Parts: sequence; structure tokens; C-alpha cells
Amino acid sequence: MIRSPLTLPTLALSFSLLALSAATPPAPVFAQTLPSAVPGVPVPNQALIDRAKRFMTLLNENQPAQAYRLLAQPLQNYWTPQSLGELWQTDFVQDAGSFQKVLDAQVLDVVNAKIVKLNVQFERRSQDILFTYNPNQELVAISWSNRKTIPETVQELFQFLAEGNYGRVRGYFSPLIKTEILPEQVQASWTRIVEVNGAFKGLKNIDIQPSGVVNAPNVAIVTAEFAKGPQNFFIFFDPNRKIANVDFVRN
Repeated sequence: MIRSPLTLPTLALSFSLLALSAATPPAPVFAQTLPSAVPGVPVPNQALIDRAKRFMTLLNENQPAQAYRLLAQPLQNYWTPQSLGELWQTDFVQDAGSFQKVLDAQVLDVVNAKIVKLNVQFERRSQDILFTYNPNQELVAISWSNRKTIPETVQELFQFLAEGNYGRVRGYFSPLIKTEILPEQVQASWTRIVEVNGAFKGLKNIDIQPSGVVNAPNVAIVTAEFAKGPQNFFIFFDPNRKIANVDFVRN
């Protein structure tokens, strides 16, 4: 039995995104004309903040098709305006209530990306939403804290993998991981796993191992059943219950 460490750029899994209903109160209108992204020419931080706010405004105004056009092309290949709208409803509106306003905004510089952090007020709570822009100023990820339990997250993760919904899978990864992994890499990695192990049949067991250390990752030891037999996965979760790494045991 060989335990093979898989950094996430190798085992690309994937998911994230958004959209609102017409019943939502209108948000403040932001500038319609934003600076164009020219490869190699930096976009000011305020312009990136305006882009992130514009995305929120379009969703709030029930215009997911317009928001969809603001996504980088690799994401457009795995999302539709309808799926963005559905995700916004299920992950935000149904739980937090209608969108109210943006309370605060800042830009974080990370390796190979800039992350716009918006603190957003909803009807029942406020929370941070992160917009990740690559060096070409393309929107490559949107992230927020995971309010589901780790077992629920694992079950949904494998459900979306089995359905081929690689955009949703990527949404479970940490924002920093998303700077390196796109849905197409998730698809390629899962395809290789199925080619080696046979068709995915379901989950047999999920065992959670708490780290016991503040800010250290918790580990989910997952036994998945494939046509050729069981396969164990070690999924590491950060404090926000986002996936930080995945290992697996190769039998």
C-alpha cells in the first residue's frame, strides 16, 4: 500500500460562485464604465474593488447573465448564468437573507493573484466574500466561508464529482488553492482517478480527525467505493472548512 501525497495542483478538484432574485432590494449602483484589463498593465486596487462590487450589483439586480460575462473564460466553460443564480440563492439568500450593502473592501496581494475582500451585509448577517483576480486581472474565483459541516462537505464534494459538476467542486477549495487550480484541472484529475479505479460507486465511510491545534487543519479520512475496490482519500480542511490539500492511498 503506497500513500501518495497529492498537492492540489495535481489532484485538481473544484467549485464557487453566485446570483440573486428580482425580489431582492436594489443595491447601490456602481460605475458602469470600469477600466479595461490590458495584459501586463496593472489595474489599480480601487478598480478591482469596483469590479467586485459590480458583480454583486448585477446579481442583486437579477442579472446573472451580465455577471457571468465578468468571469474568466475557463470559468465560463463550467458555469451558466442559471447555475450562478441558483448558487447565490442556495448559499446566500435562503440562509442570510437579502443583500443589503457592502460594509468594507480591501485588496490582498497573494502569489500570482490579487484578492478583493468585501465585507457584505445581508438581511440576517454580514460575511466576507473574496474575489480572486489573476495577473491578467481576470476574475478566476469567488469564495466565502463554508457553513456546512465537514461530513456534509465531503458528501457534496463527491456527489458533484460524480455528476461532473467540476465548477461546484472547486468551490470547496481555499481561496489560495484556487489561484492555481481551475475546473479543467479538476476534471482531468477526477478522470484519471476513475480510469485507474473504475466507476465511482459511493462513499463507504467518513472519519474526521480533529487537529487539536488552533488554526491547524482537520483531516477527513474518506473511504470511497469504486468498481475496482475501495480507495482512501485524506482531505485536509482549513479553519473555514475549506479544502487545503488532498492525499490518497494507492492500493
